[in-house]
Amino acid sequence: MSAAASPWTDRERRAWGPRPRLDGAEWAAANRVLSFRESPQHPGKWQHLASWMVGLLQLLTDPTVDEIAILKCAQTGVSELVRNAVGQWADLDPGPVQWVMTIRPAAEKGMRKLQWMFDSSPALRPLVSERSHDTTLLAMALTNGMEVAIGWSGSLQSLSSDPQRRVILDEAAKYKAGRLDYARERLKTFGRRALLVVLSSPEHEADEICVLHDQIPCKLAYRVPCPDCGTLQALEWPNARWPGGDPSSAPEDPDDRVRLGDVVKREQSAWVACVECEGRINPQRAMGDPRCAWLDEQGEPRAERDRRVAVHVSELYHWETTISDLVAKYLYAVDPKSVREFWKGSLGRPYKEARAALPAGLFRRRATYAAGVVPAWALLVVSTADTQSLGWWYMVRAWGKGGRSRLLAWGWADSEEQLVAATLDARFPIEGGGRLEAGPQLLAVDTGGGMITPDGSRTHDVYRLATRDPRVVCFKGQPNRSPLDAPMRETTTRYSPPGRGGSVEVELRLVNSEHYKDRLAAMIRSDEPVLWEENETADAAYQRQMASEHKVMEVSAKGTKWLWKKRAQKHPNHLWDCAVYQIPAADLARLDQREEPTWTRRRARRQYAKGEGDGWTIGRG
Repeated sequence: MSAAASPWTDRERRAWGPRPRLDGAEWAAANRVLSFRESPQHPGKWQHLASWMVGLLQLLTDPTVDEIAILKCAQTGVSELVRNAVGQWADLDPGPVQWVMTIRPAAEKGMRKLQWMFDSSPALRPLVSERSHDTTLLAMALTNGMEVAIGWSGSLQSLSSDPQRRVILDEAAKYKAGRLDYARERLKTFGRRALLVVLSSPEHEADEICVLHDQIPCKLAYRVPCPDCGTLQALEWPNARWPGGDPSSAPEDPDDRVRLGDVVKREQSAWVACVECEGRINPQRAMGDPRCAWLDEQGEPRAERDRRVAVHVSELYHWETTISDLVAKYLYAVDPKSVREFWKGSLGRPYKEARAALPAGLFRRRATYAAGVVPAWALLVVSTADTQSLGWWYMVRAWGKGGRSRLLAWGWADSEEQLVAATLDARFPIEGGGRLEAGPQLLAVDTGGGMITPDGSRTHDVYRLATRDPRVVCFKGQPNRSPLDAPMRETTTRYSPPGRGGSVEVELRLVNSEHYKDRLAAMIRSDEPVLWEENETADAAYQRQMASEHKVMEVSAKGTKWLWKKRAQKHPNHLWDCAVYQIPAADLARLDQREEPTWTRRRARRQYAKGEGDGWTIGRG
């Protein structure tokens, strides 16, 4: 029948015809309205504040996507995009949805935000039932049969009840292990029509969101063009630049960082360097280029066969935060906690700087000083020893202001006599000091952990040495302590010599190994200035031992924690342990309270001028 002969008017045909299929971005632009309580800054009709939002919202509503993992920073509007997706599903493709939050108060707040969206958007308002019992703090039943339920990660019932077509796991990094499996079980009924959305800022590399993001082969990044060469590339933090610096060369001194941050923010002088030509990219300007696109690691669009997708959104893509603002925020982060928060909250990445292994080549490059010479800037010398069943590994180092340290000697001692001779009784010439010499203030010795030898207990040998020589200090490492616990605690123990009656009281220092290993790693990594110096005796064997440990995640029934562990069981780490004990030994010798070394005090100079003795040597000063 021709249109002219049809009994239906054009308006009636449009009303009864099928609705146009809009993707999430098109639907939000046409139908989403934000009330003032939803968005005080941008109330009214929805607008995509950044161009990357369009592609991400299209992915969320693409029927060929089964699973999407969104690793994100804080406050970039990703949660609002997911709410837009819920609105598009409710309007055009209804099916049961469950949105999982971290705790119940967060779940109830999430339901209120969904209710605001349905109330303020004309396309969604007719779907809300007038019966009050159809909407609760945790569920919303729509007139088209769709139900939106809100759960929280601590409630297994909310994760194990009804089948769902779409499940959203919000802030999944804070969930207990296994919640991802519960979510997948809820989706089985709907097969290929189901969708799992996992979004979160990261806490650490072992989070389910980080593991899932790493496992998904199809990783999409929003790529912007270089204004000079046109290369499409993701905006990554390592490529940030400012006049005279980048993230790898930022100053260590807090005051210098803050001053530099003020300058960069005031002058808006930072940029992102192109990976090809080092051209300067302004992220906000680059995102307005029509060539921008979500592409995989090969620079290609997602193929329809890639039904699992991983994306990452950082504050580099924020529509209001400039790259200079972000650099200033990084420079203002002057303590470990604020640096971790910057990585998580602004970069949307797990903090990795403090977890990288120490490269052996770093020690090789610093082995440039003469062996056994105390530098002119030194204030004291300390020695440490790691106890083994057949002897001791030892290390002697000079220490100066600001934690600067230089290797003087290291090696192996078969007996107590050799150990004392190589450490406490050793004398080292002082750079530019003529006939002046210096020796260790003390010898900090590991107690041996009850190690049994053919002649008895090695711990007894250490205690016996401490009772014979007051310059010997007994250290006992506590490797499972939190880095936040007390660094060093003083206690006493009763020593009963084998084969003899009675006992002797021995002072014992309990050393928080995790705390001092973190401090040691930070000192070793410091480049401006270099704090950890080596000498020409730091050969390949020394380098392997000093690079023998790294910080890894340990997962147990009690939770997860970061601990320093050996990189390989066959690699010895005894010199690393000696180096760890160097820091508390220097603290014990009151390094921070010294203004000048003992061997340059006026009395020492006066005695030397009178020619008393062959030279001035320092003991426990």
